[in-house]
Amino acid sequence: MGLHAGGPPVPARRFTMTNRPPGRDDPSIVDVLFDLRGASLPADHGYALYSAISACNPALHKAEWLGIHPVRGRRGIDGILRLGPRACLGLRLPAAHIPDVLPLTGRELSVDGHRVYLSVPRVEPLAVAASLDARLVAIKLTNLSKKLDGALDKNSMRAGYLAELGRQLDAHGIARPAELLGLQEIRVAGRRVLGYTVRVAGLEPEESLALQRSGLGGKRRMGCGIFVPTRPRR
Repeated sequence: MGLHAGGPPVPARRFTMTNRPPGRDDPSIVDVLFDLRGASLPADHGYALYSAISACNPALHKAEWLGIHPVRGRRGIDGILRLGPRACLGLRLPAAHIPDVLPLTGRELSVDGHRVYLSVPRVEPLAVAASLDARLVAIKLTNLSKKLDGALDKNSMRAGYLAELGRQLDAHGIARPAELLGLQEIRVAGRRVLGYTVRVAGLEPEESLALQRSGLGGKRRMGCGIFVPTRPRR
């Protein structure tokens, strides 16, 4: 995993700020979006992508303020994510840290052997949405029950997970229940990390912005716990 200079040239222009209607966004935390040019990534790319980005800019390696969105694409049964023409690398961060990620502009990333090129970025503020989803929220649970055969008791895990989600939501002043949409897993340095796809609906505007600002759980730099507006069903 690493990063290499070179690849197709990127036009020399400044990054852009997307306009939104006043009163419907939060200017303190933003998404910096780099269009991705390339064919594919590993479907489980969170750790590898974070490693490639850190190789380009070591200052980002342990940046507690940084969140990296999972890249969207078409997942195949072969463990490969096929990228479409609208694929992008999204970084969620305080607006004051925008200059820290601009060195990624025009660079080539090698993510477990999959090469992608980053465009000049655009910056988008957080937008209010009544329903938000996170693809995987990683929460560390202890003292989970196991079955007689030693397997994890998923009912116990689900109950403990929901309780911890509720505690974190309360801490952020969000009085809405979380809905678990499916068990997910990623690999981090070879270790298995379990979590759930999480939806929180019925949010008031300030609750929506608060949840997008803070996220839930850990491993934010590996694509976990970052909330975005629920996508309408096609």
